[in-house]
Amino acid sequence: MLVRVLGTASLLIIAVAVLLTSVVKASAIEYNFTQKPSPAPTTNIPTVGVVYNVAYPGIILPDSPLWPLKVLRDRIWLSFTFNPVKKSELYLLLADKRLASAQVLYQKGKSELATSVLTKAEKYLEASVGEEKIAKEQGLDTSNLLHKLSLCSLKHREVIDQLVLYAPEDAKPRIVETGNYPKRAYDEVKVRLSQIGVLAPKNPFTN
Repeated sequence: MLVRVLGTASLLIIAVAVLLTSVVKASAIEYNFTQKPSPAPTTNIPTVGVVYNVAYPGIILPDSPLWPLKVLRDRIWLSFTFNPVKKSELYLLLADKRLASAQVLYQKGKSELATSVLTKAEKYLEASVGEEKIAKEQGLDTSNLLHKLSLCSLKHREVIDQLVLYAPEDAKPRIVETGNYPKRAYDEVKVRLSQIGVLAPKNPFTN
């Protein structure tokens, strides 16, 4: 009897693992780059000095076999976060973690996976801005969130400019295109800050 129960449990665990892997692969954006990654920069990477700390990505990265479990955890977390301010903050946290993960993957030469993760990061940033709008429409105070979103958007744009240095030539146009997400996010947030009489942090990417 015990052997049968253990056998059933093992099959169930395997089935869940296969299902999770399939879900993650189905939702991932896949890229196929034929050129080799650019050599790691030998000089200091240029920055524009955005004062914002990107969240630590954790030890389980998208190239880990445990990644599907992490994705499932994030989806459950989002599903059970109903306050739009909290949900916006959660999307922002996940955007940061995906961005930091993409950095590591580019440095490891895994450009295709890195670009997919980077795209997801910026879609999470876009979702964070969308949740802030919902919160504002519900009469919630989002002034602190808007300030954080503005800094986050600028930092993401700065990091994306740096990531181009690690990528193969045929990946660079896609990375540059991804930079439009934080650009749009900053522009939207800047307008919303002005509506409450607050100046957005200076955009170092404009003259």
